[in-house]
Amino acid sequence: MRLPPPDISQRLPDLHSRSVASNNALALQLNAHSATKQEAQLREERFASKLKEVDQIVESLRLELLGATGSRGDSELAESGRSHNDSKSANSAQEEEKAANLALVEMLENKKRKWFQWRRLYKNW
Repeated sequence: MRLPPPDISQRLPDLHSRSVASNNALALQLNAHSATKQEAQLREERFASKLKEVDQIVESLRLELLGATGSRGDSELAESGRSHNDSKSANSAQEEEKAANLALVEMLENKKRKWFQWRRLYKNW
């Protein structure tokens, strides 16, 4: 068996320790990346469940809005004997409520769009 020259044999322990340290550092990076990826997946699942909740809320508000405007229209037709001023105030109150409900639905839709934009950016990250 041949022995390496003295200058190389003296550097071998140093090279070995550097190699071990490098392998350990790479293993730590890989573990950290895996943990980060798992955390990101958990966050994405939580956001997806929250998005489903928001969708359900938006749908229930739409149904409620449609039901409220439909039932009010029927009740106003049934009570057509009211005075002109009472009718005007009821119509304005109904319009204000309808506008408030539409604003709420629009706000929820904007939140949903922002969430989708954030999700798209997050996936690209």
